[in-house]
Amino acid sequence: MYRYRRGVSGVTFLAVCANSVAASPRTTLFGPLPKTCKKGLAVKGAESAVWLSRFEKFRPCWHYGWTYKDNLDLVPNYPSDIEYVPLVNKYHIEEPEPRAMLEKMASEGRIQNLLGYNEPDLAGQGNMNVSEALRLWPKYEELKRISEAAGQPLSLGGPVVAVSALCGTSCKGAPTAPCKHGNWQKDFMDGVSQRQLEVDFMPLHIYDIPDPEKFLTFVDDVHNCYGLPIWITEFAKRDWSANATKPNKYLWTLLRCWARHAPRCS
Repeated sequence: MYRYRRGVSGVTFLAVCANSVAASPRTTLFGPLPKTCKKGLAVKGAESAVWLSRFEKFRPCWHYGWTYKDNLDLVPNYPSDIEYVPLVNKYHIEEPEPRAMLEKMASEGRIQNLLGYNEPDLAGQGNMNVSEALRLWPKYEELKRISEAAGQPLSLGGPVVAVSALCGTSCKGAPTAPCKHGNWQKDFMDGVSQRQLEVDFMPLHIYDIPDPEKFLTFVDDVHNCYGLPIWITEFAKRDWSANATKPNKYLWTLLRCWARHAPRCS
C-alpha cells in the first residue's frame, strides 16, 4: 500500500519527511504522533524565528525547506515530534559545505527521508538535464549508506518535476499531447532502471487540478505507473482572480476533500 503525505503552507499545500536531533535538547510540541500522520509544512530558513509558532498553529508531523540552510538546527529547541526532511538539490550534493552538513547528519542517524532535486525540469528552479541528474544520483546513495552504517534506515525520494510525472509514458492518465518541458521524469526513471540506481519513493507537485477526485486519481495513476510510494510535497489550485479581499475559490473544496481522504491523525 502506498502512502500520501500532505500539508499546507499558506495557499500552497505541501508535504515531506525527515528527522534530526538538534545540538540543544529537543522538546515535544504535541506529544506522540501516530504512524499514519500525513500533514507537513514547508518554511524557509529566513523565517526560522517564527517556525515554532507556525508549527504550533499548524501541527505538522514533518517539515522541510528548499535549501540545505533551511534545517532544524536553526531552531534551538526544534520539536522532537516533527520530522525534518532535507531537500537536496544539485549544488547541495557537489559543494563542500552542504555536502559536509548532510554527511554529518547522516552519520549521526538524524535523517529518515531525503528529497531529491526540486523541479529539475524548470530553468528557474532545479534546471538540470536528465544525464546530469543520473550522473550525480550515486552521491545521494552514498548518504543512504552513511546513514545505514549509523543504524538509521534512509529512504531516497526521487526528483520532483514541475509538470506531469506521466509525460511521455504509456500509463493511464498520461497527457495525450507532448508536454511543454519534455518527458523528464520518465527519462530519469528509465535511466534509474538501466543503471540500477535507487529511488525509494516519488515526491509529487500537483497544481491546477480543481476536482479533488481527479486529483487523487492522478496520484493513483502515478503510483501505478512507477510502482513507488507517493509523497505529495506541494499542491494547490490557483485561482487567478483571487486577491487580498477575495480568497481562493478552490481552497475549502480541497481542504474538505483532504479531511476525508487524508485526515490529520492526532
